[in-house]
Amino acid sequence: MKLSILILLFPVLSFQFAKSQDKINNSSTFHGKKNLQPDDHTHHILSLKFAYIHLEKKYYVADLIHQNHPDSLVLLMPAAIVARNKNGDTLFTVEYRRKNLHGKWMSWYIHGHLCDSGRLDKGIPDGEWKTFYPDGSLRYVRHYDAFLLRKIKSDILRENRYSFYEIVSLFKKSPIAAVNHFDAVISFHPHTSQDHHFKFLTDRVKHNSTAHPYYFPPYLESLHHGLYINYYPDGMIRDSGYYKNGLRNGIWEEWVENRKIKKLGLYQNGQKKGTWKYYNDRGKLLVLKEYNAKGKEVYLKKFY
Repeated sequence: MKLSILILLFPVLSFQFAKSQDKINNSSTFHGKKNLQPDDHTHHILSLKFAYIHLEKKYYVADLIHQNHPDSLVLLMPAAIVARNKNGDTLFTVEYRRKNLHGKWMSWYIHGHLCDSGRLDKGIPDGEWKTFYPDGSLRYVRHYDAFLLRKIKSDILRENRYSFYEIVSLFKKSPIAAVNHFDAVISFHPHTSQDHHFKFLTDRVKHNSTAHPYYFPPYLESLHHGLYINYYPDGMIRDSGYYKNGLRNGIWEEWVENRKIKKLGLYQNGQKKGTWKYYNDRGKLLVLKEYNAKGKEVYLKKFY
């Protein structure tokens, strides 16, 4: 089923589209000495840096203007984009600056309820990001920091011997493990393969608008910094905690749907530390574990 496309172009922007699309196409291809495989780790670190760190993974304005999407109506206005479906309902709105998605973002389900909202800084989420269930209740809350993401990537590229950020040290030990912390989809679906990522922004928005169980954010990379919460459909918290500079830091709690605690413990620089308690669905303590400063389990006690 094909739908029409209406594009209101301004002379300055139209001159940039072809160049922007070339940039996007080139950024998705790695031309280093060795094409990396998923199981590459500490070997070929320079290639990893080029393939995963140096190239920014984000969408551009030109992503919205392509013939692979004849099913969307896109109106491009000064500093704003409004995308509508064939019925005229708004799919999403976003601001932009210099070919980058930059400013407030909002998208909607096909029945009109808000799906997500937040702010993008040159294609990277910054500040609070909220996602909602189709009935309007909160689904996810994330806090991001775009400046920190760029600073950390810069430290990795420069191979700074000393860095304030623990995630830089993690990269030196396990590059892929560190890079996974930047992957936006893993934030919502830790076990999702990159094969399931969407190439175009409009693919993600249309996927989310149908109330699919899996939510795919409209950005490709991010850095957690601050409060992190997942909710059950009834409004109960599924799990919550805090991130600092991209890694879990502080008290972390997980709950089952009957409002009973499931797991409780402390993270420091992304590793479990101190006493962790694990409960059954009725709230009874099952397991007690102790972790040392390096995140290694040093004590285990069972209560069943």
